[in-house]
Amino acid sequence: MKQMHAVVGFLPDAIAKALASKGYQESHLNVRMEHGSDEMHVTIHAADVLGVLSGASQKGETAVQIFVKDDARIDTVASSPVSDLLRPIRDLSFFRLRPPINVIYYDPRLVDKLVQLTHETLK
Repeated sequence: MKQMHAVVGFLPDAIAKALASKGYQESHLNVRMEHGSDEMHVTIHAADVLGVLSGASQKGETAVQIFVKDDARIDTVASSPVSDLLRPIRDLSFFRLRPPINVIYYDPRLVDKLVQLTHETLK
């Protein structure tokens, strides 16, 4: 039994119709993985598409099953708001009215001497 590779997802109605009638002219195709969500989609090069099965349409999107060549390159793109991926850096130097910051730098080669002096003063 021969197997085929397919991508199942959602396309805008106009693109799904153009793709089914072989009237799609763009170089690549972005297929959403979830209905109405741009958080994850796959990009398929139009030259790698062998055929398409169209399903039901709802709210301007058509469910599709896109058959691709065995050697097709499919890029998966996941996106989310930056607040989900990165955490802010709380750097006080970015604020105009900030408390004073005191920094003491000591040469690491002289740490032993600093420890010795500290012990001597505590005696």
